[in-house]
Amino acid sequence: MVGAGNSSAVLNYSAKDESPFQGSSYYRLKQSDNDGTTSYSKTISISTSSANSFSFNAYTGANDQNITLSFSGMNSPGQVSISVVDLSGKTVYTNVIFVSAGNHISTIESSTIAFGIYTLTAVCKGAVAHQKLLISKEN
Repeated sequence: MVGAGNSSAVLNYSAKDESPFQGSSYYRLKQSDNDGTTSYSKTISISTSSANSFSFNAYTGANDQNITLSFSGMNSPGQVSISVVDLSGKTVYTNVIFVSAGNHISTIESSTIAFGIYTLTAVCKGAVAHQKLLISKEN
């Protein structure tokens, strides 16, 4: 965020973490002055929880060209945004799926995703869940 430069007036800034992790997250601000010096604010802890929290498990089976997503704890039906990100931070797959309340199973066709280690992220009604996944030749 770009500051206002030199000022003797009190200036307020704000930012919003659009995808906070469930549980505890820690935040602090770094201020960089024009002369190159930096200072840090006090670190604060924010705890988040959601009535819409859920969990998911992602896995591939032997000789299977699909990634199976198993959702549990869905309090109500809704849309889940799925993204698959490689180790370099590149998003290699995104989709929005509709899941039912309770437990739900969905699949992702994985033949277009290269072998490697990925982070899968699922976002539903403000709740966020992450999981690592290995796609290998043995799958």
